[in-house]
Amino acid sequence: MLTIDQINAFHLDGYLKLDGIAPLSDVIRVRNALDGLFARFPHVRGAVEHVDPASFHSRPTQEINSVTRLLPGLGRSLIYRNCRTIAEELFARPVDYVFDHALYKPPLSRNETPWHQDQAYTGVSAPLDSVHFWVALQDVASDGGCMKFIPGSHRLGLASHRPRGEGAARRTLIAEGVDGSSAVHCPVAAGGGTVHAPLTMHGADGNNSPDIRRAWILHFGPHGRWQKWRPSQLAARLTLLVRGAW
Repeated sequence: MLTIDQINAFHLDGYLKLDGIAPLSDVIRVRNALDGLFARFPHVRGAVEHVDPASFHSRPTQEINSVTRLLPGLGRSLIYRNCRTIAEELFARPVDYVFDHALYKPPLSRNETPWHQDQAYTGVSAPLDSVHFWVALQDVASDGGCMKFIPGSHRLGLASHRPRGEGAARRTLIAEGVDGSSAVHCPVAAGGGTVHAPLTMHGADGNNSPDIRRAWILHFGPHGRWQKWRPSQLAARLTLLVRGAW
């Protein structure tokens, strides 16, 4: 599905904008399934909320983790299958499922997703061997909370991160000292999205549209869910444990 130029651009910039990952008919089926899941929020396993202390008047962003375990049929969707195929093209080898979650950002919300690297959520600096897809389940414009990236940031290592605030805000990490002047926004149509590396600095602005901003995020890698048991990951976690920092 990818050209050589796209693959090279991904490795150079740390991210890639993708148009037409799946047709609208597949997007609608996935969106309807996830809407039913979020209708039962917060009585769903893996449901969490993300709040912005600076925008206390905005409703929180809702997240449900591991949605393919709750709705196994999602694994047969074209979104899932095509993202996996693209991941195999980027790695030039077979890949497997690592993790997925869905995020629903409320309409007319200033609740932004701050600059961060996904790697920071592991608590260790040992590089993850995975790629992370963000798939839009409706059109997402620049002012609707589309993804934004800092090109080449994946080659600069892991930045220092801190919790966004206290209470529920601690679930969200913020990268410190980020210069966003070179950021590239990636508006996409429904069924389009982005893919990025775990160390790529990224975020999203608030959702100024009148509709919920729905996104499905999928991680794939050569080691699948066994990734955290790789020797480099185990050694990094053991080091933190010995230092009492994890």
